[in-house]
Amino acid sequence: MNNLMKATPPETMSSIDLLKIINDARAKQGESVIRANDFHARVADELDGDHYESFVVQNPNKTTTTGFLLNKDQCTLVAMRESKGVRRNVLDQLKALQTPAIPQTFSQALRLAADLQDQLAIAAPKAIALDRIADTE
Repeated sequence: MNNLMKATPPETMSSIDLLKIINDARAKQGESVIRANDFHARVADELDGDHYESFVVQNPNKTTTTGFLLNKDQCTLVAMRESKGVRRNVLDQLKALQTPAIPQTFSQALRLAADLQDQLAIAAPKAIALDRIADTE
């Protein structure tokens, strides 16, 4: 139940999502975007010998792309291959994804409270059922 109260960021990110962040940062710096297959070759090279999960995605043009599920450190390592401006922009975006959203207004706080109450209401019957199972002999 306590996990419902914490705003925890995801522990992993797909390389496809990371590529979107990097390409956005490259565009802001006036650099050309990286093609998905070229980027994923860089990821595989950078993380050679590291543990990561890979997956295959079917593209709209009937080709496939191999993607990777990366942890925070791996995302940072891959982003370190970029130019200084791109690295800084990517790092800022990755940090923003990890920062839990703190309500800035009273109405935002009420919305968050309502959302958490909804989550608890959904979880309550499951918790009761699990308590009953745990209490049975």
